Amino acid sequence: MTRLLYFVFFLSGASGLVYEVVWVRLTGLVFGNTSFSIATVLGAFMSGLALGSWWLGSIADRSERPLRLYGVLEILIGISAFLVPVAFRAVDTLYWGIGADLSEIAGADSLVRFITSFVIMLVPTFLMGGTLPVLTRFFVERTDEVGSKLGTLYALNTFGAAFGTLIAALILIPGLGNQLTTVWIASLNVALGLLAIRLDLNQDVVPEAAEESVRTEPDPPARRQSDRLVMLTLAVSGFAAMVYEVSWTRALTAIIGSSTYSFAIMLVTFLVGIAMGSSWAGRFRPSASLRLLGLFQLGIAAGGLVFLIGYLVAPYLLVSL
Repeated sequence: MTRLLYFVFFLSGASGLVYEVVWVRLTGLVFGNTSFSIATVLGAFMSGLALGSWWLGSIADRSERPLRLYGVLEILIGISAFLVPVAFRAVDTLYWGIGADLSEIAGADSLVRFITSFVIMLVPTFLMGGTLPVLTRFFVERTDEVGSKLGTLYALNTFGAAFGTLIAALILIPGLGNQLTTVWIASLNVALGLLAIRLDLNQDVVPEAAEESVRTEPDPPARRQSDRLVMLTLAVSGFAAMVYEVSWTRALTAIIGSSTYSFAIMLVTFLVGIAMGSSWAGRFRPSASLRLLGLFQLGIAAGGLVFLIGYLVAPYLLVSL
């Protein structure tokens, strides 16, 4: 059953990124500007994942049937994602109705479009954010397994996301269009949810809560300070990653000429790299330290510089070819 659930989570990751590519196209019609649409989708996607992981993760810790909860989340993801294009069509009428009034206020029209689009996409992404902690709760029986199991699940989900990006940009959207692609992928989410619930019903033993290490003394001030530094570093690193995604998509669009393919190429590269890193960390479990974190951040900065150099050199290479 473990392998089957791994495959389920792979497909779940694929479905999430199919939605993301579709939503970039939908919001492109809303804003009429690719950069605005990509920024809105990424903002809603990451905000929803973060909020869902935090809130639904706390619920998963108290759940006696995490696999059933996971199945319910997948079904709700399918239903809410199916309604996203419907909601976009509904608010399009709103834009036409209030557009004339908003045009008299600088930036008001774009702000309304951003808020409505953001809220529409926040619901399914919030539910998506809960799938990883909920499924991790099912697999993890001891606290010392958290790192390896979480790394494996995250890598599978992210590899699935890369696969979903490719088939969305190259096969599904060109062949089926936005609406039919959404219907098929939403149906996949519902099917995955029903399968997870069926597997849960076949379980005789409810997983026990993971062991928790008991601390007899509070963390020393130096440890608390380093924890704050790590949290701040991760927050800034996440911010920089989103800036990279938007700027790299614009750069690739200038070279390739297609915003959809540029966005897909950027996402696939991003996701494969993240999945490989997560898989490596889950397998080898390197000793965590501030030095290692700093080295990773320096490596990310070096990679960004390499892309910038490649972007500046690419036009000359294309001309020579």
